[in-house]
Amino acid sequence: MDTDNKINFQPKGLISSGVWNVSSLIVFAVVGFVTLPIVVGEIGAQDYGIYVLLLMIGGFVGLLDLGLGEATLKYLSQYYACNDIKGVNRVIGSTLTINAIAGILGCSVIIFCSSWIISIFKIDPEKTELIA
Repeated sequence: MDTDNKINFQPKGLISSGVWNVSSLIVFAVVGFVTLPIVVGEIGAQDYGIYVLLLMIGGFVGLLDLGLGEATLKYLSQYYACNDIKGVNRVIGSTLTINAIAGILGCSVIIFCSSWIISIFKIDPEKTELIA
């Protein structure tokens, strides 16, 4: 059996990585809990609600990536390693085209649905300038 292809897992590295991951989650949670009252006190509850709503929309839009970024990296590195410049250009062109079309469609949907979103969440008319 060929032992050259085995991955060597070192327990110290796995434990260290796990500790760093958990500690970063704890730090971000603590910072969030500490800064939340400060931010809400400064900008107000309604403005903070608008901010969170926009962050949620951005998060859902991020889900629509559908692995395009990873696929782009895979094929770019593959074509670049083979010195296939035409392949690299095709991947970049296709990715830019798909992202441009998705961006135009997304902006159109947001603009088309903006008055409906404002009425659903009962946003004050003077606060709509914050969204735009």
